[in-house]
Amino acid sequence: MLKAITILSALAVLPIAGCGGQNDASSGGISPEQEQNSGPAADNADTPDVVGAVSGAEASQIADDYLEILSKFAAAIEGVTDEPSAQEAAETIAGLNDDMTSLADAFEELTAVQKSAMYIEHAQDFLSEQTRLADALTRVATENPELIEALQTEFEKMPALEN
Repeated sequence: MLKAITILSALAVLPIAGCGGQNDASSGGISPEQEQNSGPAADNADTPDVVGAVSGAEASQIADDYLEILSKFAAAIEGVTDEPSAQEAAETIAGLNDDMTSLADAFEELTAVQKSAMYIEHAQDFLSEQTRLADALTRVATENPELIEALQTEFEKMPALEN
């Protein structure tokens, strides 16, 4: 059961970590480079003269991809009823972790303003999918705690999207 609690605790940080808070480099917040890329020009990141910025459409695609991955995580866990289905879910999660790693790299390219806008625009959808995933994990942990072990290794590898 402790392993189930560990996974559920990790799930709390699965979503996008860093929604606000500190805002200076010394406190682990926005770096000087991010600060330069978070002004009015960053708000207009769709314009070609903003070097290195990601467009608003690309930021929206990152959010959509994240929601799709969360949905696949939840579906994999929802299907866990026995040892073979837990192993299958673990394999699915391993593949999704690769997708999350790529997504985390793309997320790093967003400016602080784009990240904030993405959080605001998709907050309800993020919460809905994260709740679905948490509910599925809670069901497995409650009904079949021995199956959590098959999933734990892959969940521990899951990258978070951070500022």
